[in-house]
Amino acid sequence: MAQKCYVVLGPKNLGSPYKSPALYNSMQFKAGGYSAPPLPIHIQCPDYTFAAFVFDRLQPFFSVRSNWIPAPRVLVQNFISAPGFQEVADAVEQRDKLIWVVKHGAKPGLFLDTAEAIASVDNSKTNSDGRLFQEAFAFRSFSEAIKCQMLNDAPRTALHVYNPLSQPESSAALRRSLLEEGVKEEAPEEHIPNPDPPSDPEAPQLPSSHQIPSAPSTPRRPAPVTNTQGTPGSYHIFFSPNVELRINSPNPESPGPASPARRARAARAKGVDFGRRMLANEGLSLEDVADIEEVLLGAYSAETFIESVGKEESWNVLTSEKVQLVWDLYKML
Repeated sequence: MAQKCYVVLGPKNLGSPYKSPALYNSMQFKAGGYSAPPLPIHIQCPDYTFAAFVFDRLQPFFSVRSNWIPAPRVLVQNFISAPGFQEVADAVEQRDKLIWVVKHGAKPGLFLDTAEAIASVDNSKTNSDGRLFQEAFAFRSFSEAIKCQMLNDAPRTALHVYNPLSQPESSAALRRSLLEEGVKEEAPEEHIPNPDPPSDPEAPQLPSSHQIPSAPSTPRRPAPVTNTQGTPGSYHIFFSPNVELRINSPNPESPGPASPARRARAARAKGVDFGRRMLANEGLSLEDVADIEEVLLGAYSAETFIESVGKEESWNVLTSEKVQLVWDLYKML
């Protein structure tokens, strides 16, 4: 199953043909070019956890109507100044990879993967007038990339311009250089990150003020992540009385490729950890988090989980969208 790592941000009531704000399994289509409206914003992310982080931090801005009705330039300035934006920008830029804005392509939008961005441009189709448009810009700054995507100006701060139509030779050279470089830099196997200190750029860490405190060892409480003595990078995660996830990162002295099963366990542990952090960020107590996890374990579908959580008055800070996100994070669908 494809990961839901494609984000659509914006108001919920834009209507067809615009997509509703959510996470999707593929990059959704939107109008490209320099006359396209600033919303919705389409972003391709490296994985589900990163996409969930981006959505959780940026979508709340658009839930307030007064935030998105101003003129485009005011809207963009308010958006990049909004709470959560800088946190996302830092996480994106710490990946130290190019940030692409595809203005004209098969799927216009903002891409965090060079190969996907170039493929979108290369796969562009002719419009109803029989004309073909292909153009993308690369940035290092997330805010500059957002400005480029949302506004209709020709960007002045782009590091690269990929335009196979008007600049065929330079674009072909750029394409070869970027894609060959990407192949060289790609690691043969993903290693499970050492949780102390967290350094995985594709699992952005939330501020320490939102960390869930250590829990007492009772049947209802999830225990904290703790290092196992004598085993580098080894730690346990208990997220219910009956479920234990034990992750061992490769020995740094004799590194080796992580097995698919270990990578799957690491991904699930990362999802559980991020889900807990998100719940704590909503102001829920550790006991609330433990109770929500118990409800999740007893739910046979996302719908029943959302319904059960919605019945608890003390959890009314969680919208149905956020409860769905918790379900997806814990299940790592």
